[in-house]
Amino acid sequence: MFGQEKNLEVIRADDLQVSKVVIKSKPKPHYPKLAHKQHIGATIVLRAIFRASGKVTDVKFSKVMPADLSDDLVSAFTEECMKVAPKIKFKPATKNGHPVSMYVQLEYAFYPD
Repeated sequence: MFGQEKNLEVIRADDLQVSKVVIKSKPKPHYPKLAHKQHIGATIVLRAIFRASGKVTDVKFSKVMPADLSDDLVSAFTEECMKVAPKIKFKPATKNGHPVSMYVQLEYAFYPD
């Protein structure tokens, strides 16, 4: 999907001529059953491109906190986050008044009951 746009320029937020993405709605992921049974919480960090077109693409896992979670739990939390990240509604970043694509870091926190 990344290569489908011609002359794609993905902007970083530290560019002074850019207004950042404004998130309008961010759906919450489901709490994984495996983690809920064990009363385990975590924060999953993803990285994605918020496109000028209004789509969230190229969603990738970045890190998990705490770092010592089992691979099964990391996978369960991440899977739930990956399902909802593309459903985020947002106003695209702009550069010189024109919509542009921007890398965005997303955090999803899960707290046990």
